[in-house]
Amino acid sequence: MLNANGANEVQVQGIQESWVVGKAESIAAYLRHREKPLATTFRRFGLTLPGLLVLAILVFLPELTLERRVIFVAFVVGASWVIGRLHARYIPNALVLPATDKPGAVSRVWPQMLSWLLAVTGMLVSAIVYGLLKGELPLLTQWLSAVF
Repeated sequence: MLNANGANEVQVQGIQESWVVGKAESIAAYLRHREKPLATTFRRFGLTLPGLLVLAILVFLPELTLERRVIFVAFVVGASWVIGRLHARYIPNALVLPATDKPGAVSRVWPQMLSWLLAVTGMLVSAIVYGLLKGELPLLTQWLSAVF
């Protein structure tokens, strides 16, 4: 099985330890030849092909100078990392409510709503940073320069 970190794991169960170890090693050797090392190498760092394409698109933005593109890409990567960590920490993969009463609408919907809120907030903050870097938000730029 391919775990969340991109590492392949083989799990075998049995009552004889020597059989289990031998079976695990033979399955691992069989699968090692069919493994796609490029895909698993990128997956270990949280990168997928769509993620790499998004980074390439951000790098080739024509409206920003090279320095501002680097700043923007670094911000987007950082924001994506933070949103991913928040998702992993606060949004459950499954919501099991062991109760005799039927759960309310809010208790059933809050994980999806929180996920959407995180995604929309990330997009809005990224758009504001892009506008600041491009110089399209002069009032906000003046306010930030006055505060800092």
